[in-house]
Amino acid sequence: MPISKTGVVVIDSTCLKCFESAKALEQVRDNMRTVDLQIRLSAINILEVMKTANPTIRNRLLKIIQDVSEGRPFLPWPHDLIKESGQAHARGEKYFWSGDSGYEQSVYGSSIAEQDLDKARKTMNSLETDFTHMHDNARKELRPFLRKHKTVDYWNTAAAFLDEVWTTESHLSDYIRGIWKKIKLPGKAPIEAILEDEVWRIFLEINGFAAFERAVQEKQPKRVHYPDLLQLVYVANNSRRIVVSSDGGFLRAARVILQHRYPNVRVEECSDFLAF
Repeated sequence: MPISKTGVVVIDSTCLKCFESAKALEQVRDNMRTVDLQIRLSAINILEVMKTANPTIRNRLLKIIQDVSEGRPFLPWPHDLIKESGQAHARGEKYFWSGDSGYEQSVYGSSIAEQDLDKARKTMNSLETDFTHMHDNARKELRPFLRKHKTVDYWNTAAAFLDEVWTTESHLSDYIRGIWKKIKLPGKAPIEAILEDEVWRIFLEINGFAAFERAVQEKQPKRVHYPDLLQLVYVANNSRRIVVSSDGGFLRAARVILQHRYPNVRVEECSDFLAF
């Protein structure tokens, strides 16, 4: 996944309705062309829409996805990017070309079957359920430990937790080795190269942010769903990047994980982006 000269705009699914107006969409396209930015929709956008129960709303949103993407391939599933990046590192290569999402034909051909919708619902629901279960169990063990050692309020922000605990090389090294083994990549994980890889780095920090808010922080804020967090991986290896959402929790997460940690990142509310 080489560094792209054209900047990327990652749109959270909560913003899709903002692009339903042909006039508004054309204005955004003109603005994007002027500053060499491109909106890239993703497998997560598609699955979020496919799990929508109301068929009328679902079809409207799928039409918006078609219009916004203009025939471009959709960004793949984030875990696929992690594996493809790992395979490139195993070959001693720094970059890789990410494939299509696999949803292009069904979305652009308007040929999504009922079984596809059912699979999308199960995929998204199980992803969030498993992630929640993991962090709930971690919280049961971690909170008593923090109270015992009187560090319960030591990390008072997610940013402090990421900087002081999560992103230390000693911690991330074990995490990387575990992921490397789990996704069955060959040989030993090249830790130093992985730590410099934005695809992996952002993925690891997404998990660190979630660990803080779900397992460490005493008063838990409104939960940011795991599929939403995974969208942040899509800004990796872009020279300029904008993340857009109308979800306050997602915007909070994006600002903590990306701003002041990665260069040339903006995080915007939908209405502000449309006024760009």
